[in-house]
Amino acid sequence: YLPTLLWGKSGHMQTILFGLIGRFGCKPLQQLPKRECVKTEDGSLSTFDIYEPERQRNASRITLIHSYRVIVLNHIGTDPSVPLTSPRIFTYGHTCDLDGAVQYAIRKYHHNEILVGVGFSMGANLLMKYLGEKPSRQLHFMCAVSICQGYDIEKCRPFLNSLKCGRAIYNYMITRRQKQFINNHWNEIYPLARSNSINWDHYCEAPHIKKGRNASEIKETIVPDVDKERVYSSKTLEELDENFSRLINGFATLSDYYDWASSKFYLNKLQLPLLLVNSSDDPLIPADLFGPAISLSSTKDKVLFVVTQNGGHLGFFEGGVVIPKTVTWIDRAIVQYITAIVSVTSEGL
Repeated sequence: YLPTLLWGKSGHMQTILFGLIGRFGCKPLQQLPKRECVKTEDGSLSTFDIYEPERQRNASRITLIHSYRVIVLNHIGTDPSVPLTSPRIFTYGHTCDLDGAVQYAIRKYHHNEILVGVGFSMGANLLMKYLGEKPSRQLHFMCAVSICQGYDIEKCRPFLNSLKCGRAIYNYMITRRQKQFINNHWNEIYPLARSNSINWDHYCEAPHIKKGRNASEIKETIVPDVDKERVYSSKTLEELDENFSRLINGFATLSDYYDWASSKFYLNKLQLPLLLVNSSDDPLIPADLFGPAISLSSTKDKVLFVVTQNGGHLGFFEGGVVIPKTVTWIDRAIVQYITAIVSVTSEGL
């Protein structure tokens, strides 16, 4: 991996440019995706976009030219044109959103195709949790790829609040964006979230978050109403999750919410081939959080954990002096890994 010469070794530049630009010189796709929507088990409306493979070769369409149909999950609440049908937006751990897209793909394409899962950042956490909380789901997947996730959300808390590496600034900007999503749907959320209570189903599906407490102790916990002023005055993700996310989702404590959502507790149930990628200069996810990936890769033969020296958070721009190549290193790595798994599987090795 050879990062862009003048700025590619800066994790901050990689992260910021990816957030602002995405891909350098990437031409729009000739075809528009087909949008589908499904109702999840909690009544939420989950949408996803389907991109069919294109015949024409173009370097900016690397995932499509290898004849992969791509289904992209849209996080609930991020599109203001899609109404909320339940009092929540996306969370770190609601896998029912992803399950809606997966079940659609299984029903529509199950005759001649098998799935490959690819997740980025929070999406990678969701994907790993989804595959691990019900191991039978792995039967539909050939392999899975995780890019730049933190594995343990509870352990992330002190790092995100730290001034080191400018994390507090990133934290503030992400929180601001989250509040915009909430504000876009406030009139839909608030009437349904004024009387909250413990959601015992979450504690049943993730017993590890009970932490020795009995059912009555947890169920009797009073969950306050969402306070609009406290929500909009939140300056960090931790404050916003305490004032909004854990309340509307029915958790007794913020730690319960974070542990329920973290993929760390499900990784040991994964049996399919996995590629886990993190960057050493990621300003959001420091190397202190790589422990679960290191442990998993050291005990499971089908798990490959890759740590790059550069790349930032999701950037991985490469080539050039100032202007990088359109296709990033992580684009190439994902397609090469999936192609190798497909080849090995088809040969029966």
